Amino acid sequence: MRHQALQFLIVISLHFLFLSSSLAQPLITKKRNVEVPVYRSMQDSIRLANVDAVLQAISSHEPVDIKVLDSIMALKQTIYQESVLRLRTIYKPSEDFIPFDSIHSRKDIHTLKKVSIASRKLNTLPEELLQCDSLESLEIVNCSIRKIQKQINNLPRLTSITILNNKSKRPLKLSKNIHVTSFTIHGDRPNALPRSYRKFKALTMLDLSNNVLTKFPNGAAHNTKLDELSLQHNEITLVRDKLKSHPNLQKLALQQNNIYRIPASIAQFPNLTRLSLNHNKITEVAPEISTLKKLEHLSFYNNQLTSVPWGVYQLRSLKVIDLYFNQIDTISNLISNWTSLEILFVAHNKLLVLPEKLTAIASLQEIYAYDNRLTRIAEDIDRLSNLRIMLVNNNCLKQIPLSLLNLGGIEELDFSENYMTDLPEGIFDFKNLKFISLMNNPWNERTRILIDKKSRALADKDITIRVSGPSYTFQ
Repeated sequence: MRHQALQFLIVISLHFLFLSSSLAQPLITKKRNVEVPVYRSMQDSIRLANVDAVLQAISSHEPVDIKVLDSIMALKQTIYQESVLRLRTIYKPSEDFIPFDSIHSRKDIHTLKKVSIASRKLNTLPEELLQCDSLESLEIVNCSIRKIQKQINNLPRLTSITILNNKSKRPLKLSKNIHVTSFTIHGDRPNALPRSYRKFKALTMLDLSNNVLTKFPNGAAHNTKLDELSLQHNEITLVRDKLKSHPNLQKLALQQNNIYRIPASIAQFPNLTRLSLNHNKITEVAPEISTLKKLEHLSFYNNQLTSVPWGVYQLRSLKVIDLYFNQIDTISNLISNWTSLEILFVAHNKLLVLPEKLTAIASLQEIYAYDNRLTRIAEDIDRLSNLRIMLVNNNCLKQIPLSLLNLGGIEELDFSENYMTDLPEGIFDFKNLKFISLMNNPWNERTRILIDKKSRALADKDITIRVSGPSYTFQ
């Protein structure tokens, strides 16, 4: 009976996790927006609803038939993959903004700083809005605005405009403005986006995420003060896009698009300091990426790279590189070119060793290399005099080099899930140590005794320690 109850709890937990993570379910975001699936047809929507009903019926009966539940869950996932084209966001006004419909009854109209206009048929912004001379942020939600008129420039404190789900069938027209620095547009009508942002002279941040864009938008190429361009959650491929020069752009976000290859035209952004390419399908990077001489932060998180591209090795200004979740099995000694590197993210790859020249990067402070196939750590690891964090859990390590003990700045270490039997005693004595994990290693008897002794001492100092083994547990 106890086994059946446990089985039931496990199944229900799995069922809950599946449903809560399924993209077929509405997702609430921080702005209280709701994401709903766009189905290929009405019939597909009905099919998915029927499967949900069956799942609900199965999970409500005890005992639960695990095989049946698994097959229905697999069917749901298949139907979802075949039927859902994309997600569409239903936008709602922000709660901390004053609704425009209420301002005519307010006596403090000249003190209002945040106003939201929602669900109105507008060609331009209402004249009453121009009386809010302390306005700093304007939000326009579910409207059909076609033009932001020049009179809005009379609001000198208005620096931020957000437009969500603009229903206009024509491109939004912008009039000359010297105050707005932040401009955000989200929706599913890419043809409603402005063709140019040049008239917003002070613009420093442009967010065009979630617009179903298939091509890179060049409308801000002449915004000389533009510092940040966000194009996340679109369908951009860069395959045939002609990227115009954005000589002053410093931050470019292209996460979660459909990019397979970074083209040579990436050189059109010579002043980039941050380039985010997470969650794409990138297998190839043109060598011209090497021209980004100021790039400090580069992220390829969750792509399909099998090696570090040659051009990336030439980026001598890199401080952070993120290569998490790729298929990389080797890193070249060209890594020594990254003389300014502070953080190396290479977890979840297929690395057998870290390059010998890694220890030549004196600036390196953090190494995240867990979930690989590493068999050893360099004997001269102590050359990394600034190293604070080293997480190498879930590898094939058999020992820790004694030279590691020479690194006085160590704060976090994780050697869990390896094949180590022995530990140097000094591994517990780093004066700045905050966290150490040694779980699931086949420790010998001497090491078990040492771990037990040191663990209790560290726990008394409020240092987090996690240790366990086949025949040893400390809590």
